[in-house]
Amino acid sequence: MATAALQDLAAPHGVCYGCGAAHPGGLHIKSYWHDDGIHVIATHTPDANFNGWPGLVYGGLIAMLVDCHSNWTAMAYHYRAEGRTPDSKPRIDCVTGNLGVKYLKPTPLGVPLRLRARVEGDVSRKTRVVCEVYAGEVLTALGDSMFVRVDPAQLATAAHGGQEVRIMWFAIIATDVPDSLERRKSVRPAHIGRLQDLLAAGRLFVAGAFPAIEGPDPGPAGFTGSLILAEFPSQADAQRWADADPYVAAGVYADVQIKPFRKALPA
Repeated sequence: MATAALQDLAAPHGVCYGCGAAHPGGLHIKSYWHDDGIHVIATHTPDANFNGWPGLVYGGLIAMLVDCHSNWTAMAYHYRAEGRTPDSKPRIDCVTGNLGVKYLKPTPLGVPLRLRARVEGDVSRKTRVVCEVYAGEVLTALGDSMFVRVDPAQLATAAHGGQEVRIMWFAIIATDVPDSLERRKSVRPAHIGRLQDLLAAGRLFVAGAFPAIEGPDPGPAGFTGSLILAEFPSQADAQRWADADPYVAAGVYADVQIKPFRKALPA
């Protein structure tokens, strides 16, 4: 089995409740290629909050597990069909076209659930995925679903009734806590990775840090803050993106402000 989850390779900053690696309170489903090269597998132990009948897993959670894991199975097959690794660009995205779940037996709480999925038929724009759900050695649910490869920008436009989604510039202005340099160094690769994702999507204008002293390399004096100019659909989206920054989690920033930005020059 691969050591890194597909979600962490292809979408480390994803915010889907089921499988988003960066969602603060989500399920964080992790999907991996099985050694057989056919199946994509995952394991999830449901929290007691997902109780249906007493002692049994809520059926909606099972559907969510099947949906997310099956979608990642479809995307994994797409990457492989193109001879690419999941961390390559451009990213491959699929959405659920049809979700089918058969509940074969009651699924008990307190037992790790194993998901085993594979593509049935051709890997194409619409790809069929079969997903088995096991509680221990017992097959309790079976998914048979269709996933559609999409362009995220076109998907957003379609979701808004065919209207082009309005994108604006926003300035993310952050002020560091005192003596932040070591904290910055500890999570800088993850911070830069998120900026590179914006750059690859054509949404980053500029990003950088404020040196504590004049000069390109402040040395041990470190930095006093950061500036990021990037495109987001709304200020709320910019705020969510900024809140998930590794520098925030590491305590680098004392304050973060989000301001709409109107570019005047150069034209």
